[in-house]
Amino acid sequence: MIDNVIVLRSADRYITWVALENCVEYFILVQCIGGNNNPMIQKGQELLVFRRYINAIESLNNIPDYIYAEKKTKDISPDDFRKNLADPDKVIPKVAKIANAYKHCIRGSWDKKMNLFEPIAGALNARDIAYDHAVVCDAFRFWSGYLKNPKEYGK
Repeated sequence: MIDNVIVLRSADRYITWVALENCVEYFILVQCIGGNNNPMIQKGQELLVFRRYINAIESLNNIPDYIYAEKKTKDISPDDFRKNLADPDKVIPKVAKIANAYKHCIRGSWDKKMNLFEPIAGALNARDIAYDHAVVCDAFRFWSGYLKNPKEYGK
């Protein structure tokens, strides 16, 4: 059994062993089924792809929080800390937008009598969240670069 304390004892370890590994699992799945535009995704694989995608997005979105907590600074808010990370391509806010949309979306309600799921009209629905493969790729490159040279990224 792996010791969770060892894996999570630093932000760099979280990035390496959780966030980037979730991305790698997502990339492998997409590659195994023939790419992110493969028609097979629409024939039964879409939930698995989406689950791996959301795992990657959510773990990538947590990285600035891990770095902020590790710095133990009270001079700046967590939101301002995120904004101050050197991110010329604005990858961090793109990831945050997807993660927060998923977290706060209204999934719908279950009609027990009809045994039917009814999405709530006019509300952001889980199925309306943009699937953006490029954001995961860009964020993977960004955080891989951060690990190689954190000083360039405002660490």
